[in-house]
Amino acid sequence: MNKGDIVEDRKKHHLQTYFERFELSDREKVNTVCIDIYEPYMSLIKDVFPKADIVVDKFHIVQSINRELNRCRVQAMNRFNNKDKPMYNKFKKYWKLMLKPQEKLNYTHYHYFKLYCQKTYIIYN
Repeated sequence: MNKGDIVEDRKKHHLQTYFERFELSDREKVNTVCIDIYEPYMSLIKDVFPKADIVVDKFHIVQSINRELNRCRVQAMNRFNNKDKPMYNKFKKYWKLMLKPQEKLNYTHYHYFKLYCQKTYIIYN
């Protein structure tokens, strides 16, 4: 396989035809294959590279985790929709903060919410 080879498309049968051009003895020498989390790729690799370990690339792992976190956030947000509208709005407005890596969060810049400032003002004064 050359670096410049282009297959017709990403459908399993086209990829299988491409890889099966190589001798089985050569394909059995492949130790590791890095792919995304696309199920047809995983089953294809098991078929054409029987001894290869499959490694899912980190971009797709992080993407999958972010999607799941976002799904959980929306699910939690929707629980507040009819019961606690201000909390629902905060989940909706600040959703990016929940997906942001902890080391990139700014702990010195605070958001002041008018509703909470009034309660704090009453308690402290």
